[in-house]
Amino acid sequence: MVLVIGEDDLRRIREILEQGWSEETAHNREEWRKSLCRSNGQCYGTARTVNRVFEWEIIRIRVPGKGVDHYWNRMPDGRDIDFTSDQFGGDGIHKVEDWQGTLVRRGYKTINPRLRRYLKVVEGPLRIFKQELESREPGKDEGGKT
Repeated sequence: MVLVIGEDDLRRIREILEQGWSEETAHNREEWRKSLCRSNGQCYGTARTVNRVFEWEIIRIRVPGKGVDHYWNRMPDGRDIDFTSDQFGGDGIHKVEDWQGTLVRRGYKTINPRLRRYLKVVEGPLRIFKQELESREPGKDEGGKT
């Protein structure tokens, strides 16, 4: 079954993901502490979690001018969704417009301690929300529209 996911649904997923972001889940704890953006350094864990729960593909880019990798997800309908794009000036749901990443093609079998801490907080609520999405009338989004 293909889930119909609208903008309100994406905002709800982002809210759930934010609950798990912390210094302990950030890629670089020092940078996270200095940043005013809570999603700083959270892209990999966020993309992995969304991949694990929703099975959306993971996309990676080497950030122009920064020399760091950044990750987001691609939905089955082809939309690129980046729940941590606000750390690069995005809106925290959609990817930075001009970025073109590549599909990450590797199996994810191991879970590092940082990701394990993140999953402990957000995986359950995300799976509950996914069940709510699956129980909707087929073809309807969060507003009941087709």
